[in-house]
Amino acid sequence: MLVQFSKNWWLMAINGAIAILFGIFALFVPEGTIIIIAKYFGIVVLIGGLIILVGAIRNIKNKQSYALMMTEAIISIAIGIIILVFTKETIEIFMILIGLWAVIVGITLLVLLANIKEGTHDKYVILFSGVLSVIFGVVVLFNPFTMAAVLTIIVGIAALILGLFMIYIAFRVKKLNETP
Repeated sequence: MLVQFSKNWWLMAINGAIAILFGIFALFVPEGTIIIIAKYFGIVVLIGGLIILVGAIRNIKNKQSYALMMTEAIISIAIGIIILVFTKETIEIFMILIGLWAVIVGITLLVLLANIKEGTHDKYVILFSGVLSVIFGVVVLFNPFTMAAVLTIIVGIAALILGLFMIYIAFRVKKLNETP
């Protein structure tokens, strides 16, 4: 396994370079990055819907059941088109759902905290998590697209770090292959 991996070290280096490029793009153009990712997702959903539509039409021709496939195809095609046409709004709706989820999780943690018996050592962790979750959720709800950009920047930083590690590891593995 190590021998095979060390012969293809350059694949990991290329993946690392791609991660670095993504990280740079996400850091310097976060709004553009998230819009491109959303549009890509819209294209994938649209293509998936078209493929399912072909299967449904094939089932119609073969006199097989097609209603479920046709329904899925129509919904997928519609969602793909909506994402492509209303990309920013779709991102905002997605972020609003994340914000609502975070507020609900935070409130649930605070209710849990109120019902915990004395002597539990994790009370401060639960309090901190609950309050932080509510704050995060409220901030996302008030400015969903900006928060999407902030999260994209965080992902960009992680991609840069990962890419650098991947390139470092790739060259370390290459040296392992070169040593007798």
